[in-house]
Amino acid sequence: FCIYLLYGQDNGLMAERSKLLERHFTNEDNDPSAVVTLTSAEVGRDKTLLCDNLNAIPMFGGKRVVLLSGQGSEMKDAVLLAAEQMARDSKLIIKAYDVNTRHALVTFCDKLDICASIGCYPDDSKDLSQLVQDIFGQYQIQYSRDVLHSISEKLGADRQASRSEIEKLALFAGEGGSLTI
Repeated sequence: FCIYLLYGQDNGLMAERSKLLERHFTNEDNDPSAVVTLTSAEVGRDKTLLCDNLNAIPMFGGKRVVLLSGQGSEMKDAVLLAAEQMARDSKLIIKAYDVNTRHALVTFCDKLDICASIGCYPDDSKDLSQLVQDIFGQYQIQYSRDVLHSISEKLGADRQASRSEIEKLALFAGEGGSLTI
């Protein structure tokens, strides 16, 4: 895929997935000019700005990654144009905050063979429990089912905020530690 559309109500999950995609296509040794960040307001004012950035060649070669975030309505026309004209070595990662599955941007991207549309919705209790288990597993923290249930029911609908709170508990317990109610 060349285009990755992230949308939905969980801004933290969008940010997390966007960062994972960016790291997948770049590394710390890459040319800083290989990654460009644009806003929907910028591309809304200048429809060719997105194409220009996607087609620019990084100073030291490699992939060009453009991170675009903001209101889907403002960026829709620029994304339509970019999909037709972008270099296939480039990657476009879009975080659209105000769209749902019926939005024109999502409908358009769903039809493209070069695009992956990824919905980012709030975690349910099963997802939150898994997140707790994953993070505590990394630190080898011991806990009971009651602790897992208590933590999971107190977490919210933003993945980034939930991860931050769980990591605070992991820090509190310490590596190889344990948590009780």
